[in-house]
Formats: sequence, C-alpha cells, structure tokens
Amino acid sequence: MPAGQQLPGFAMLRDDGSTTCGNWIYCGVWSQAGNLSARRDPSDPSGVGNTLNWGFAWPANRRILYNRPTPTRRPGSPGIRSGLASAGTATAWAGNDIPDIAPALGPDSGAGPFIMTPEGVARLFSLGGLAEGPFPEHYEPFETPIGVNPMHPNNPKVVSNPAARVFKSDMGSFGKADEFPYAATTYR
Repeated sequence: MPAGQQLPGFAMLRDDGSTTCGNWIYCGVWSQAGNLSARRDPSDPSGVGNTLNWGFAWPANRRILYNRPTPTRRPGSPGIRSGLASAGTATAWAGNDIPDIAPALGPDSGAGPFIMTPEGVARLFSLGGLAEGPFPEHYEPFETPIGVNPMHPNNPKVVSNPAARVFKSDMGSFGKADEFPYAATTYR
C-alpha cells in the first residue's frame, strides 16, 4: 500500500512497522472507498439475507460467523453444496459471504474455522480460584429454535439459564421454534 492510504482490511496489517491501526477490528471500515459503514444497499445475491453492501460487519464484513463450509463430496469429485452463503470446491471458495478461513487455504486443507489461533480451533481459558467453577457455562436463550443446549445434548433439563427469573405470564409469550425457526446474532 502506498504511504497514507487507508487499508482495506485487517489482513493487510503488518507487524514490521509499515502499517498502523488504532484498533484492528475497525480496520477496513473506512477505506479508500470511503465510509463503508454508511452503505445502504439491501441487495442480496445469495437469497439468504446476506446483504454485504449494507453497513459494515466487523472485522471483515463477514456476515456469518465461523461460516467455514464443507463441500459436498461424492467419490472422486468435490462439489458445491447448494443454499450456502459460502461453499467450495477442492481448490477455491465460492459464494456471497467472505469465508471465515484464510483464503489461501482451500476447502480441503483441513484448516479449522478459528483463524485467530494457529491450530484453527477454539480455546478455553480458566484462571485458578474462580468461585463460579472452572469454566463459564453456556445456556441457550429461552426462545431457542433448537430446543436443546448443544453443550448438553443428552440432558434436556439443561437448556436455558436456571438462575434467570421468568414469570409464568411471560413464558407464554415466548416464541416457539415452529413459528420462529431462525436464530440471529448482532455483532456490529
């Protein structure tokens, strides 16, 4: 990049002093193209609600977190799964979203989806002496469309936070999975 130009994304940052950034997560939101967070184009070529030109999703305008898809494989011929925002053949990525994997690695590389760790997998940390136990617990929201806690698939009693206070009158107004089969996250 020529001196003085804005970087298009965090992947362009270098630790040799040739680039600088106040907060890497915002790198690319204001590029040579201008303020990308001000975009308001609702087009969705994928048809799955993935509007890449509406605002900016940090850090890489990736809309589906950990979207490393696996291609459908038939003996002898890798193929592309239909209906995915990102899919791949043996050597290249295709689709509307930005794959959550190093682009130089093909779908068949075996690389994991956690690109910020060298081994490609998530990490759990726990400091000694926590009064709450060794690890924080995951609970699904009361309106979960999956109906189970994926961390405890064989225990139907462990779904939502047992310490959360919910009044019976409110419980009846929660959505049901058959009416609302989608889960969404906000991350921008």
